[in-house]
Amino acid sequence: MVIYLKVRGSRMNMVMLSEDVVPQIDPSRIKWAGMYQGGTSVSQATLIDWLSRERIVIANVMKGHHFVLVVGWDNENKDTFYIHDPGFDRASYSYTQDFVGYRIFDMLK
Repeated sequence: MVIYLKVRGSRMNMVMLSEDVVPQIDPSRIKWAGMYQGGTSVSQATLIDWLSRERIVIANVMKGHHFVLVVGWDNENKDTFYIHDPGFDRASYSYTQDFVGYRIFDMLK
């Protein structure tokens, strides 16, 4: 997905994420579901539920200057979410200290 977004002109590591670019990967299977501002605008339990149901969760981190793909969570420490971040050598972020917003997409079957 990251390679596609770079080719199509979106920059995952910039403040502006072009939400309309993501569904273009496969319009018949990816649908924009919404944006949430504020790190706690979506509860930890809701994030875990969405990830369990294979929703695409893109988190805004670094005080709003960077986007990452959320890929999982730590069962023992619910504050830790695992991410895919090709821009930095990092594997996780803190829900309470790092997340400042979310972009949500649904995978259609």
